Amino acid sequence: GGNEKIVVVESGIDALSYAQLHGRDATVVSLGGSRREIPAMLHDALRSGRVKELIVAVDNDATGRKMSERLVESARALFDRMVRSIRAVFPTAKDWNDDLKAAQARQSVFDRARAARTAPRAVPAASEPENGWTPPRP
Repeated sequence: GGNEKIVVVESGIDALSYAQLHGRDATVVSLGGSRREIPAMLHDALRSGRVKELIVAVDNDATGRKMSERLVESARALFDRMVRSIRAVFPTAKDWNDDLKAAQARQSVFDRARAARTAPRAVPAASEPENGWTPPRP
């Protein structure tokens, strides 16, 4: 068993957001605040030979970029012969949750535009004026 791709993110919310954005073809693991190393719980999986890809997907800021560089170098030193691809990816915004919120906002705008194009239009009855105003009866 086991997944062939492991993605390491900074926090639990980033793990959920990454999975929502990129599907569930990977095991997404949170560092849980640890910024120094690949979690020990992953070492056995990474040494097993079943993991083909390790992706470090931390925040897109100066701290995240430094952390990413350190984690990728460390992973390559420890697991290079066992994992085919070890690389870093970054969210477009600061973190994966911000990317998810932006994607949801874009989808919401798209959905509203589509609804406006396909919504049935009210057609006034022949006895009603188009502007909805009806003259008072005598």
